Amino acid sequence: MIGLSRGEHADWNRHIESKGMHKNVEELMENTREHLKNIRKRLDSGRKPAKENGEVNLIESAVLFLLYQDYGRIFPKEMIPHRKRA
Repeated sequence: MIGLSRGEHADWNRHIESKGMHKNVEELMENTREHLKNIRKRLDSGRKPAKENGEVNLIESAVLFLLYQDYGRIFPKEMIPHRKRA
């Protein structure tokens, strides 16, 4: 379970030494990686993600989250396209 910081640690994103990262974000990234590894195993075994319940969108969002967290800081903001959600 991800612990959410409150109170004195709620302004972590304003501290220059954090470089925009916080243990909650790092833990979320680690959990997302583990879930995606498990999803990859299921996909490799032939299971297809269900489009009708939004599973495809959820997987795509998780992958994009990790890509952005890992690499988004090295690209100028103008290079990262923004897509509108339905």
